[in-house]
Amino acid sequence: MNCKLSILTFLTLFATALTEYAWADAKLLTIRGLYERSSYTVNTTLPFVIDSRNGQEVKILRVEMANIKGACGMRIDPFRANVFLVRCSSAGQVDFRILLELGSSTFETFFGPISIDNFQDNLGSTGSGSPVDDPEIFKGQQLFGSYCVRCHLVERPHASTTVADIKSAIRTVPSMRQDAQLRTLTEANLELVRKFLGSRK
Repeated sequence: MNCKLSILTFLTLFATALTEYAWADAKLLTIRGLYERSSYTVNTTLPFVIDSRNGQEVKILRVEMANIKGACGMRIDPFRANVFLVRCSSAGQVDFRILLELGSSTFETFFGPISIDNFQDNLGSTGSGSPVDDPEIFKGQQLFGSYCVRCHLVERPHASTTVADIKSAIRTVPSMRQDAQLRTLTEANLELVRKFLGSRK
């Protein structure tokens, strides 16, 4: 009796595990890179944003490689819950498995493949090419990557940009004024961004 019950319990739990997460398809979500395709290179941290097509809030719970053809690290953006970051140490094609919350429901989806090329740029370093070893500059770089780089990948703000300049741009530049996320940046956040920009002289 106990044996039969245990088997039944196991089968019930196994079936529940298989159906725990609904499948999220292209009708529900859009996934897009915030960098231009030419930036998909080795040792570049690449941000990808997930939005729902019906305006529901998206929160990424987990992101992992769905294949073993590349050597990539990935994590959820520390500032925006619907953005994940990917950095690959070798060229190749990479697919991702993503677990996320959409409204009050949990979904699983796949994204890819994306192709990573061998050419390296210096987005992960200071202007001199040295690694970012100052924790405040590093945090400023993360903030810049989360909020700014999608518009400033090619034409980056000048190294002498001040906090007042950034605040003025958020108020007056149409594309920035319409971005509600930029208005969540605090004075301390903007100072970190300024410090990062100043390090790239």
